[in-house]
Amino acid sequence: MQRKSAHFLFLAVLGMLVIGIVMLFSTSAFARDAHGDVYFFIKRQSLWLGIGLIILITAALVDYHFWYHTWWLWFLLALGTLALCFVPHFGLRINGSRRWVGAGLITFQPSEIAKIAAVFFLAWWFSRFENRTRNVIFGFLVPLIGIALLVSLIITEVDLGTSALIGATTLVMMFVAGTNVILLGAFSATALGGFIFTATIALLVSLIITEVDLGTSALIGATTLVMMFVAGTNAILLGAFSATALGGFIFTATCMPERMGRLLAFLHPENYKQDAGLQQMQALIAWGSGGMEGLGLGNGRQKMLYLPYAHTDFIFPMIGEELGLRVSLLVVFLFILIIVCGMMIALHAKDRFGMLLSCGIVSLLALQAAVNIGVTTSLLPNKGLPLPFISYGGSNLAACLFGVGILLNIYRQAKLEPGNQKRITMQARMTPRI
Repeated sequence: MQRKSAHFLFLAVLGMLVIGIVMLFSTSAFARDAHGDVYFFIKRQSLWLGIGLIILITAALVDYHFWYHTWWLWFLLALGTLALCFVPHFGLRINGSRRWVGAGLITFQPSEIAKIAAVFFLAWWFSRFENRTRNVIFGFLVPLIGIALLVSLIITEVDLGTSALIGATTLVMMFVAGTNVILLGAFSATALGGFIFTATIALLVSLIITEVDLGTSALIGATTLVMMFVAGTNAILLGAFSATALGGFIFTATCMPERMGRLLAFLHPENYKQDAGLQQMQALIAWGSGGMEGLGLGNGRQKMLYLPYAHTDFIFPMIGEELGLRVSLLVVFLFILIIVCGMMIALHAKDRFGMLLSCGIVSLLALQAAVNIGVTTSLLPNKGLPLPFISYGGSNLAACLFGVGILLNIYRQAKLEPGNQKRITMQARMTPRI
């Protein structure tokens, strides 16, 4: 399968883009903010799709080592654009969060740039200092400080979901790198782990006072953990950090009325079906209405202002209502195919940077999809993360296609100039752990 992994990857992404455009055409006409134009969202998404495909083709043609040398530019760009979210006339406050930057008719989320910047930084760092991966300073503290610069800005916007996603991605990548899970779990119960947890709570409290975008922060944090895991960071330190992050997010969620409402709605959906639990209750109705075959394309009822944001975060239940369980499972299969193909590309990359970069990109896509599917099927508390390649959202679509383009180039480079066979063999042995 490794020989055809790029082909399967591209076909899977293409299939989801088609499903996304079709479902957006069906659901967006009833959106509240369509500005009186039933084609408003489909026009904007088509524009972003064109931009995203150009980015994909460019990334697939540019040698991925270019990102090794320019990671710092992306890092500075991410910091600058995140800071713009708080600048009057540039930053946009929507639904109580400052996650967007507006430039004329175009708005985008700087956190999407931050995700890419975090992956570039971690891949560069752990390939540059490969022999010092298990060192406390070089393998743990410095990378976390770098990611903290991005996450601290994202947290102040208000996005707990993306923050958790970044943290989970980081944890996965550190696990793949070979972190000892027993030590990781044991150290989380030590006094040092408790000290770090207390310090993190203090930091989160200070940030909560100013408003929070915890979603993208968690996504970058998760990506950091994943890439540090892949690189082989000290397992004890990783365990402490993961326990700290989890405790910090729970503390933050319980201290924020809106987040606490979502947690309570998740635990007792019947009691909150008219407010915090409305979206998930209507999503369950959509799943039940669709059944195995679906009501037919365009015949869904929940999109008619019953299910808020049916064209963005909750587009997956609309697929189930209109196209049925079979097409919904097809979407899940396509994501699984992307994960498998992406990890095959990572395991056969010609160098460490390519392997880490691939792993980070795949982790971002996989975890974001898993969180969205979990939320829309009421397996997880509500969190505003879009479904990659399918949900409405131009900046997220462009970022995802950029990541796919890099994966294609890593595959292409490995085919044109195979790497060290011993390294590839060692990477392939990690497949059972993955």
